[in-house]
Amino acid sequence: MRQGRRVRPAGAGTGFSSGTIASGMPAAELRGLAVGVAVTAVLLAGAAALIASGRLPEDFMRIAVDICAFLGAMAGGLAAASRVDGKRLLSGAAVGGMLLLICLGGALFGGGGETLGGRKLAELAALVPGGAFGGAAAAFRRGRRH
Repeated sequence: MRQGRRVRPAGAGTGFSSGTIASGMPAAELRGLAVGVAVTAVLLAGAAALIASGRLPEDFMRIAVDICAFLGAMAGGLAAASRVDGKRLLSGAAVGGMLLLICLGGALFGGGGETLGGRKLAELAALVPGGAFGGAAAAFRRGRRH
């Protein structure tokens, strides 16, 4: 037998497995984050179009933003949790938490910090349960299939 160099499996000894990105964040959560951002953007564009056309009153915009963000977090949590084998609720909540951090960063750097009041912070905190709800929906859906 020929003695050659031993080949290590992908990610062995580096702290990363084949299902993670270089930062150590699982690929399922990054996909869920992308889905959540995309769904939120599409829903916000639809709400803005309805308000601009006069079909909805302008006072509805604040509520529409919260609803769109919650539904986007839920869709992202569902997308992430459907790609993992276990801990679907945690995976969905992680996507909601990442969306919360993105929104907080945008509000702090884009609005100068004065846009974040106590009420708005509480409304943004609904992103985490939204993602967790999506994760729970994925767990429930997978549980019914088997």
